[in-house]
Amino acid sequence: LISDLADASRAPKVERIATLTLQNTTIISAVAQARADLDGFADSLELMVTDGTLRSKATSSDDSVMTVTARAGMSANSFAATVVVNQLARAQTSVSAVVADNSAAIGQGSMTLAVGDKSFAITIDAANDSLNGLVSAINNSGSGVTASLVSDEGGSRLVLKGATGAANAFTLTADDGSDANLSQFSYGDGGSMALGQSAANAEFTVDGIAFSRSSNIVDDVLGGMSITLKKTSAGQPVEIGASRPL
Repeated sequence: LISDLADASRAPKVERIATLTLQNTTIISAVAQARADLDGFADSLELMVTDGTLRSKATSSDDSVMTVTARAGMSANSFAATVVVNQLARAQTSVSAVVADNSAAIGQGSMTLAVGDKSFAITIDAANDSLNGLVSAINNSGSGVTASLVSDEGGSRLVLKGATGAANAFTLTADDGSDANLSQFSYGDGGSMALGQSAANAEFTVDGIAFSRSSNIVDDVLGGMSITLKKTSAGQPVEIGASRPL
């Protein structure tokens, strides 16, 4: 009888302790999960801060005319400007008449490729006496002018292309004493190659101030910001601003 009474008295206490233990275990698990979630949020937030996701982004009111990007450290109130794109920077191109056989001899001698105030020697001799050889000689000259062959009816045309900007206009002339046939691949001073397009600078205004640059990628006008010009805006202003992700 005494044993039964003791068991009856102890049973509710044991049950109560078991219930409390289960509740505490549940609470501890919930706290651990909350801490894990908080750590995950902190990691995500740190990543967003590190990669710049939370920074204000520079925007263009017309991405078809120009795009803008800002470097780290730029504040949102530094993004305001009005830009008008009047002309894009262009590279000079020059084109020869059609040549039937790229590997046929074109004449030997030396040519001078002048780019701005610099000159580069182009030599055609027995080892490279062909249009293919002339293309290689120009591309290996370090002048910044690229030579390529474009297929056309009846053969190929030699196309020369310089870097963008008015200062990168070029001429290619046969030197005295060279084979007269080389004049068909000359541009300037009586050469036979035709001008495809002339070299030109990008012309644009920022808040009414005129700028001229040799490239359509402009990094030195608005501090900490890069502007990529894509097309003229026909006198219509494009606004640079900022947007916030959150």
